[in-house]
Amino acid sequence: MLDTLLRTTASARSRASHAPHALAVALLFSCFVPARGGAQSQPDPFATARHRSGPLAINPSLSIVDAGVDSNVFNDVANPKQDVTTAFRPAADIWLRAGRARLTAKTQLSYNYFKQYASERYVGTDNRLRFELRGPRVTPFGTVSFLSTRDRISPEVDARVRRDEWTAGLGADVELGGRVTARLSGRHFETSYNQTTGVGGFAAALNRRENQAAAAVRYRLTPLTTVVTEVTRETSRFVFATERDANAVAVLPGVEFNSLALITGSGVLGYRRFDFLDPRLKDFQGMVGALDLTYVLRGATRFGVTADRNVENSFELEQPYYVSSGYGARLTQQVTERWNAACGISRRTLDYRAALPLLRVQPRTDRVLYLNGSLGGRISARTRTEFTAAYQRRSSVQLRREFDGLRIGGALFYEF
Repeated sequence: MLDTLLRTTASARSRASHAPHALAVALLFSCFVPARGGAQSQPDPFATARHRSGPLAINPSLSIVDAGVDSNVFNDVANPKQDVTTAFRPAADIWLRAGRARLTAKTQLSYNYFKQYASERYVGTDNRLRFELRGPRVTPFGTVSFLSTRDRISPEVDARVRRDEWTAGLGADVELGGRVTARLSGRHFETSYNQTTGVGGFAAALNRRENQAAAAVRYRLTPLTTVVTEVTRETSRFVFATERDANAVAVLPGVEFNSLALITGSGVLGYRRFDFLDPRLKDFQGMVGALDLTYVLRGATRFGVTADRNVENSFELEQPYYVSSGYGARLTQQVTERWNAACGISRRTLDYRAALPLLRVQPRTDRVLYLNGSLGGRISARTRTEFTAAYQRRSSVQLRREFDGLRIGGALFYEF
């Protein structure tokens, strides 16, 4: 949970340095906000699945997203190329139960269509599986996932390059008392890019294997609030760019709020040390964190805030990593019983700190601004639609890294 939150998100350079302080203040405030009384347990997804047969339950769906116009398909700094785009994503959530055994799976296919630029069309798949054997005090589990896509992996990447990711993990949850549980887990991750030359040399820079060991303790402070502390040890070994090999340690205390609480979501704020095996490269040590909280006012107005700071691998061969810091806010207003409107803003800085020796590459900071708005609603019991507009701008001291673009379109979500 904590590792997943750290890997997701949304400050000019002067503001980026305050991101850890903002995380700390928000977490401290959220711990003292009261929760709604009389909360009930959350619904069981197996029991609420639309299709069930004995121990098997399934929720199939079809999403048509990004159906509209992209004003800058390639994120060009000059002469941007415009195109009409659409993405089709059939998916299914699957649950299988037999005694104490639980199997949960999610599978999704995607076809991304560009009308004019056929080189950008691609098919992808995202598959995840989790198995657990529930016991009275110990619940062992295993996970496996496979992703194949050409989606852009981060705000610094402009090219749509095929990458395959494999993840496998094992662990166990242990009940230590009425309110305390512990988790021991291990994870192996591999990523492989199919492009070895061209834009950035993605395979040369990013093909790697990671191994992680983690231990976490969870304390249920109230029925709706859980305090968590996790310690992780991670090794990264690169296939080609072996000078990037590194070991990392992180200590991540945090808090999680149940979906029935007055404030929902989670946040972590801790310390990470990132040590390169190559003594010529500059190590990282400092505060990292991730925050994602939502508050609902009178059942109709939803306020959301996000903030994060972490170390990310860069696709640039001369810049092994950057510190990514960001924050954002989102407002959603229920307009009618079926329709709602939303708007959001977020800012992010990519702070490149370590360069390979003898290349005379200066540290730099890229800045990214996101603005978005949407109008969505349910047009039937199983069908929902959404109209969206999103603007993105990246600024940098390197002119070739600057761009801006606007996407306007819609989406349709159907549950079978």
